[in-house]
Amino acid sequence: MKGKIRKQDFLGRNLIDSWKFIEQNKKYIYFSIALFFLFIFLAIFFPVPSEIEKAIRKILEQILFKTFELNDITLIAFIFNNNIGASIVGLFAGLFFGIIPLIFAISNGYMLGYVIKSLIENLGMTGGILSLWRLLPHGIFELPAIFVSIGLGLRLGFSLIISLNNSNFRILWADLKNSLRVFIFIIIPLLVLAAIIEGSLMILL
Repeated sequence: MKGKIRKQDFLGRNLIDSWKFIEQNKKYIYFSIALFFLFIFLAIFFPVPSEIEKAIRKILEQILFKTFELNDITLIAFIFNNNIGASIVGLFAGLFFGIIPLIFAISNGYMLGYVIKSLIENLGMTGGILSLWRLLPHGIFELPAIFVSIGLGLRLGFSLIISLNNSNFRILWADLKNSLRVFIFIIIPLLVLAAIIEGSLMILL
């Protein structure tokens, strides 16, 4: 009984501390969201350079090729691994002065904008919106996880700059520990749910 209570206290304490850290750094998360949607807008309403379009098409073709013959379990595992890898890059690569999370937000927003534009051009406004609507359920979990990852990655980059200026790495170390806690207790569960929903939808569709 005591062991069960301790486990509940451990989980509850870490969840509370994770949410507190997210709340403390919401400005970085909001910035990542704004940047992401800005580049969605740019991709939809402005011409996509041919070289960038070729690169995006190649990436999308590779994803389709890798997922073409996967069944429900392996597809869910593939989606989860892909998303977890993206979250790790978005968060912990922030240690490179926050540059990589910025690139990550820009490139993913632009790619999604290109996909939206292509769906509308090929399926019409109604068909394109319907296709996007079918993807909404997994995005409810996946996008917050990605935005939190990118936002905290930017925070780590900022913490590194402060630590280097002050020759004191206590702030960076504390932020790194808190970011790891958020990754384990918030981001991973969200991505598990997203992978299950997205994998199920792809199989049904």
